Amino acid sequence: MNDAPDFDLDAVRARIPILRTLIPMNNCSQAPQCDATRAAADAYLESWARQGMDWDAWIGEVERARAGFAAFIGADADDVAVATSVSQATASVASGLDFTGRRFRVLVSEAEFPTVAHVWLAQERFGAEVGWVPVQDGAVELEAY
Repeated sequence: MNDAPDFDLDAVRARIPILRTLIPMNNCSQAPQCDATRAAADAYLESWARQGMDWDAWIGEVERARAGFAAFIGADADDVAVATSVSQATASVASGLDFTGRRFRVLVSEAEFPTVAHVWLAQERFGAEVGWVPVQDGAVELEAY
C-alpha cells in the first residue's frame, strides 16, 4: 500500500510562505496563508478601495467557492454551507435544535476549540445536557462517543 499523496506535497508547501521558517502547530481559524489566499485577499481589498461595497461581486466569489468545493467533494452546491468559522457554523446548527424532547443530550469532545464547546454549553439554558468525550493518548476514539 502506498501512503504517499498523489500530488506534489513540496509544491503545495512552497505556496505557503510561512512554512519556509515556521511550522504552525495550532492555528484555528487563522491558518497559514497560501499565495492564492493572499492574492484573493489583496484583490478584495483593492476592489473595496477602488469600487466600494461591491456586494454582488463579493457574494459571486463566495458562490463560486462554494460550487468549487461542492464539486471537489462530490456534492451539490446547495448542500454546502459557508460560514465564517466552525464556531459560527456550530452555533447555526445548535440554535436550530429542540432540546425539550427525548433527544436533549449533546456529546462534545474535550479536544474542541473553546468557542465550539461554549456554543454547546450555551444551549444548556434551552434544555441541552452537555457531556464530554475524553481525549486519550492525543486522540478521541469514535467508540468513546
